[in-house]
Amino acid sequence: MVREDKTAVMTKLSAFEQAHEREIEMKTKYKRRDYVSVKLFQAFLMSSIAYLITAAAIVYMQNETGGASFKVETAAAWVFACYFLYLIVMLVIVYIYARKRYDAISKTAEDYRKKLKELERLYDKEGEGKIDDNIGT
Repeated sequence: MVREDKTAVMTKLSAFEQAHEREIEMKTKYKRRDYVSVKLFQAFLMSSIAYLITAAAIVYMQNETGGASFKVETAAAWVFACYFLYLIVMLVIVYIYARKRYDAISKTAEDYRKKLKELERLYDKEGEGKIDDNIGT
């Protein structure tokens, strides 16, 4: 016999799982430290590539214009000094964002876990009812 309360919980659980599948997988796949480390590495790699391309373009443009005050050694020193400052700021921002994102994912996974517990409780309750019915016969 189909119970409406169990069916309703299963339907909600299925919709929730489809909507938040990626977050639930991330939570079960990574611990916070690992998640933040992966995001920091990705940010380091992508921002370094972007910065170096931008810096190379700026140096090239300055060199092509032939400014009298432009010296490659001075430009290289400024490029690397700005790179380290840029990298520190970028990684701090990514660190804060990744921790907050992981906490949000944890909350979503906790909601999912609660709904699973509710469904388990309904199955246990149904199973107890069947055992009680069979004892009397």
